[in-house]
Amino acid sequence: RDAVITHLAGIELGLYNRGRGRYNGNAGCSGCHGEDGLGIEFGGPPLAGSEWVNGPSDRLVALILHGMTGPVTVAGTHYEPDMEMPALKYNEHNGMADLAGIVAYIRNSWGNKASVRSIADTQDVKTDTEGRELPYTAEELIEQFGTH
Repeated sequence: RDAVITHLAGIELGLYNRGRGRYNGNAGCSGCHGEDGLGIEFGGPPLAGSEWVNGPSDRLVALILHGMTGPVTVAGTHYEPDMEMPALKYNEHNGMADLAGIVAYIRNSWGNKASVRSIADTQDVKTDTEGRELPYTAEELIEQFGTH
């Protein structure tokens, strides 16, 4: 069960609620990362307390848009998922407001408490990475967007 969110209001809370529905619904995030954000063995690593979630928001948006492949280290633990994370940019049922909502939700759930992106800022990352065809690797994301 989600904790009561008291640090978000207005548009940010609206994005959070939209993202919760998409995370657990048609975006399919919970299928690999769990409804509790703790990850699923051989699926997706945990999002709770993850530096990938709480770090640069541009990096997280790019990761969700284009997907991710290969090994990744989260909170000091090395993960080698059995599958690559799919790119949300190919999911025709999720637009920029949905993506901004998913980012707001995972950055403010399971003990995470980080800034919420605007829909326009989310669109800027999509525009800046438009030519990308392949999923990112962890190394590429760090090289392009940094770690803090």
